[in-house]
Amino acid sequence: MAAVRDIASLGLAARARTGVRVRQPLAQVSIRTSQSLEETDIDLLKDELNVHNIELLSDVSNYAEEVYRPQGHLIGSSFGKATSQIIKAIKKGDFEITPEGSYVVSGDAEWILDPQMIDVHYDAREGFACETKADLVVILDLELTEELKLEGLAREIIRHLQTLRKEADYQLDDRINVGVVTKDERIKAALNAFGSIIQAEVLAETLDTDKLNPSVEWDQRKSFVIEEAEIRLAIRRTA
Repeated sequence: MAAVRDIASLGLAARARTGVRVRQPLAQVSIRTSQSLEETDIDLLKDELNVHNIELLSDVSNYAEEVYRPQGHLIGSSFGKATSQIIKAIKKGDFEITPEGSYVVSGDAEWILDPQMIDVHYDAREGFACETKADLVVILDLELTEELKLEGLAREIIRHLQTLRKEADYQLDDRINVGVVTKDERIKAALNAFGSIIQAEVLAETLDTDKLNPSVEWDQRKSFVIEEAEIRLAIRRTA
């Protein structure tokens, strides 16, 4: 479970750093980890990170570039006056990694560094976001297809409907009818594409996207703004 928490934390940090809200679904997250993940862990991470697919891999070079950062204070305590030369060589990439994980700098047998003397970081390639912790690497695919964007709008609609349910003091299993009015074409497209998901999430038996019937006594109705587009929502508990 600790591995799942770490992966979720890094994934959410990557979202926050790049400004991609959690309600916006993403296509994929790629993970390099030394820990084994069960199918239940994968499903949990999909929900936590709101992604459609999780890819487990050992080589992240397609998505991120390794950056080696020498830890001057650690190197200095062991190599004294040679520290500056060693750091310069590391920054130039003049080193080799042994099978044990140590670093041989400039091919010099006297300059063998312990693994902790160099911090290995990963910089995401364009179109991706990356966060790391020790040997754990979590990479988000930031490409948003039109379908993903529409799904993101649907998730915002669900959030506002759930707010109305709470304000109406409904029970968790109460079934409802929903009315929606908007002039925004993208929100209309989201309703058409993901209407059934919206209904399932908010327990709606009907989803009327034509108009708010004036003869209906709605329990709650309110206007919201989603990505600068106005939408009016109304809910009513079924008999």
